[in-house]
Amino acid sequence: DFIHVVGADKDVPYVGIVSCLIDGISSDSAGPLFDEHDIAIRTGLQCAPLAHKFLGTFPAGTLRFSISYFTTERDFEALKSVLDEIEEDI
Repeated sequence: DFIHVVGADKDVPYVGIVSCLIDGISSDSAGPLFDEHDIAIRTGLQCAPLAHKFLGTFPAGTLRFSISYFTTERDFEALKSVLDEIEEDI
């Protein structure tokens, strides 16, 4: 309930990129939380300020996770662990 996916539409096919917002945490503040757990994410405007203006996420931007063929179950477990910690703190 505290994670909001940006630009999601169930009727549109997507690539392995998830852009989201987390309640109570700015995108810049969230980056180090994931980094502490060796999870690399992009934060902020990701070189697309006009897209963020259109989506209503300007000027803070979003968090962006990329998923690929090389993403493992262990990666998802680590992500879940960090998200559980964040949920406990908000």
